[in-house]
Amino acid sequence: LRLSRGQNGLLQGKNLGDYVLRAHVGDLMGLLGKAIAAPEAIFRQEAILAGADGTEFPAEIAVGYCAWQGHPAVQLVVRDITERKAAEEAIRRAHAELTQACDHSLDGWSRALELRDRNMVGHAQRVAELTFRLAQVMAVPEDELIHMRRGALLHDIGKMGIPDRILQKPGPLTDD
Repeated sequence: LRLSRGQNGLLQGKNLGDYVLRAHVGDLMGLLGKAIAAPEAIFRQEAILAGADGTEFPAEIAVGYCAWQGHPAVQLVVRDITERKAAEEAIRRAHAELTQACDHSLDGWSRALELRDRNMVGHAQRVAELTFRLAQVMAVPEDELIHMRRGALLHDIGKMGIPDRILQKPGPLTDD
């Protein structure tokens, strides 16, 4: 597969295979086949390419069917997505840090609830663990398990707004 044009003519006349890593050549050929089979669509795929200097970089390859000088052809647009990948990784890291901070906060709130009643020490953790195990047995999807655990940890959160004189009142509650 020869490249007919490139930015500043740098790739002109070169084989695309010289830039696509071996692991992605089959994927690229499949993409070309899809473009020929469905001329109305544009197909995109990410791949790791090797620059003229041998350095590797992530790229998005868009492929579409077209006519060139009256003959059927496919057009490839190759875009360096190094910056986008770096931004995506920064977002993933920030999300992981926020998730961890949220989980630490939830654990802290569940422990704060336990401080109000010594008979409840470890209660929220036990409820969360049992809920998690039961959800697994019930084949709850993996991405929902963490939310169930968080909910179980905070199942008594309403107690935070109730005064101790009511929560720890001996005997039955009065109308007040």
